Amino acid sequence: MPYSKRWFGLSMLIQAEGSAIVRAILPALMACALNVVLHATIPAEQRASIVETAPATTWRNPFHSMIMLCTFMLVFRTQVSHIRFMDARTASQTLLYALHEVVCQCRTFSEASASRIDAAKKPPPVPTHFQEEEEEEEEEEEKEGGAKGEERPAGNGSGIARAPVQVVLQVADLETKEKEGEEGEWELDEADLDRPRRWGRRIEHIASLLSAMVFHALRQDPSLDNVVEHVVGTVDRPGVLCARPPAGGFRDTLMLRGGAEFTAQACAANPLHVLGGVSTQEASLLRSALDGSTECGFNLVHEWLLRELVTESCSGSSGALALVPPPILSRTFQLLGDAKHAAMQAKKITDTPLPFAYTQVAVCCTLFIAFVSPLMFACIMPDSPIASAVISFFMALFAVSLNEVARELEDPFQAGYANGIAIAHLQHDFNLQIRATARGRGPFWRTGRSTLADGDPYHA
Repeated sequence: MPYSKRWFGLSMLIQAEGSAIVRAILPALMACALNVVLHATIPAEQRASIVETAPATTWRNPFHSMIMLCTFMLVFRTQVSHIRFMDARTASQTLLYALHEVVCQCRTFSEASASRIDAAKKPPPVPTHFQEEEEEEEEEEEKEGGAKGEERPAGNGSGIARAPVQVVLQVADLETKEKEGEEGEWELDEADLDRPRRWGRRIEHIASLLSAMVFHALRQDPSLDNVVEHVVGTVDRPGVLCARPPAGGFRDTLMLRGGAEFTAQACAANPLHVLGGVSTQEASLLRSALDGSTECGFNLVHEWLLRELVTESCSGSSGALALVPPPILSRTFQLLGDAKHAAMQAKKITDTPLPFAYTQVAVCCTLFIAFVSPLMFACIMPDSPIASAVISFFMALFAVSLNEVARELEDPFQAGYANGIAIAHLQHDFNLQIRATARGRGPFWRTGRSTLADGDPYHA
C-alpha cells in the first residue's frame, strides 16, 4: 500500500486503508474498559499487594517476564511473515523476468527469419558504374584479340580460362535456383510470408496467458471468467484493489472478512488481463484442467509454450527458429524452465502456510498482552486510573496491530487486501512490457486460428 512521506510521515497516521491499527482499535478499547473496571471494583491497596515482591528479586513484578516473552513471539512471527512476503515478491518478479526474456528472444528470432524472407523477395542488385566499365573494357579486349587472331587467356592474366568458369557458375546458379524453389515453395504465397512474425505474436499471447494462469492459481481464483482480454493501448493500471460489497457491514470496513465468498468477490474485482484474451478452445481445456483434474492451469499453458518452441525449432528452414543455433536456443528453454521454477516457488508459499502450532501460540501471546496488561497496569499504578487506562489501551493496540500485520504479510497472494501483492498490477505491467517488444508494428496473433496463414481480425 503506497503512502505519502510528506509532513515527516505524519500523514500516514490518518490513513485507514490497509492499516492494521484500525482493526486493533476494538480490542484496545476492550482492554481499556477492563482496566477501568478493575480500578472501580478492586481497592487500590489490594491491587498493589499483587505486585509486591522481595527487594532481591530480578523483576519488579511477575508480569514483566511474561510480557517480554509474548512480545518476542509476536516480533518473530512478524519477521517470518515479512520474509515470506519478500520471497513471494521475488518469485513473482523472477517469473515475469524469465517470461519476458523468452518473449524477447522469440521475437528477435522470428524477426530474423522474417528478414531472411524479405531479403529473398528482393530483386538482384543493379550493377554499379564501376562494374559496367569493367565489362566494357573486357568486351573491347576480346574484340581486339579476335581481330588480331591471337589466343589470349580469359581473365586477368592468371592463366585460368574464363569460359569454363562461366559454365560452372551457370550450372551452380541453376542448381541453387532449383533448390530454393523446392525448399521455399511456401514463400511464394503472400499469405504465408508473415509466418515468423505471426509466430512471435503467438508467443506473446501464450506468455501473457501463462503469467495470468500462475497468478490465477496463486490467489486461488475460483473462476476462469476473471481472466479477461487486455485492451491494447491502455496504459493506466487497474485501480480496484480492495473488494467490498455495495452495502458493506462493520467487518467490511475493518477488512476482517475471509473465506471462499470474499476471495471470489476480490478476484472478480481484480481481473487478470491477457493479450488476445482466452479463446473458446483454450477456455475449454483450462476449465477441464481446473475442475477435478490433478494438473494446474499454468502447467497446461507451460506445456503449450514449450510445445510451440519445440515444434518451431524442428520445422526446418521454414520455421521462425531456423537461423538459431542450438546452443543459443537452449538459453530460451532454460529461461522457460526458470519461469516454471519461480512459479513453483511462489506456489510453495501459497500452499504452505505458517505452521499452525506457532500461529496458535502467537495468538495466545497476543491475547495475554492485550487483556493481562490492564491488570498489570492497574496493579503497578493503583492511584492513577486515567494514566493506567490510557497505557492499557496503547499496549493492547500495539500488540494486536503487530499480530494483524503478521497475518496479512504471511499470505502475500491473498486477494482483496491492500497490503498484499498487487497481482493485477503485475500482470498489467507485464503485458505492457510484452507489447513494447513489438515496437508498435501491427497486431499480435489472436488465438483460435486454425492455421498461421489465416486472417488476423484483431487490430491493435
